[in-house]
Amino acid sequence: MKGWKERARLAMRALRHAKHGQRETTLASVANGRNVNTLRREVKALVFLDGLRKSNPDLSRRITDLPFDAIEVLARWHAFDPGGAANAAYKLASGEHSLNSFKTEKQVARSQYSKPVRKDTLCDAEPLVRKKIAKIFGVSLGPAQISTKKLDIPPIDFLFQLNRSDGPLETIAALIVGPYQNPELYLKRRPDQILKAMGLAWIFDHVVVVLPPPARADEYRGWLNENALVETTAKVRSPLSDRTRKPNVYVIDLPTPLPSSRI
Repeated sequence: MKGWKERARLAMRALRHAKHGQRETTLASVANGRNVNTLRREVKALVFLDGLRKSNPDLSRRITDLPFDAIEVLARWHAFDPGGAANAAYKLASGEHSLNSFKTEKQVARSQYSKPVRKDTLCDAEPLVRKKIAKIFGVSLGPAQISTKKLDIPPIDFLFQLNRSDGPLETIAALIVGPYQNPELYLKRRPDQILKAMGLAWIFDHVVVVLPPPARADEYRGWLNENALVETTAKVRSPLSDRTRKPNVYVIDLPTPLPSSRI
């Protein structure tokens, strides 16, 4: 009976010669009745071991006889914390770790290295952003729609509705820049973010650029003022019609940092 490494090696060799559209059939033939997804995992683990032989030969020798479950966990751990994963793998190989305690330590490391997804960041920021925007217009706002792939709207972060007593319903789109830990990134990306806001101003009634610290809102406002885009009497003529329209773009800053997120 073939071991997982031999089976994975056979699959890798077979896949090198598989034509387009034949990968599933090729894997199934090598799996020989076993779960194809399991074979994929075995191939991934073997690829990790092959790479480890070059990057850390000593560790590779120490763990060569560990079971597949241990190698798979190590590969996942190594992807986000190479140093911690290697130290724990040495302990596992020497018997200081059981497989269960090894998995537990990996989960602890994962929680320490994990970052909030952007949706979580937006949910945390929404009440404060809503309050700051409400001050601009002097009205209260209801909770925003948080942009997701399911919403059929351009790429923004928040969509608010402004309901004035003396006029029709208006839309307010908000964009959060970053968040970045390096203040230079805010300066570097300032033109792109403002131009994006100006483009969105033709779709939404109002666009708000939201700057978490350490960004400096005055630098964004200054760029807008110098280019006569907001807070002036200048008009922008639409190339699609004879109407004129002043793009309603605003800049607000937040008093507290937001957690860095994966974008």
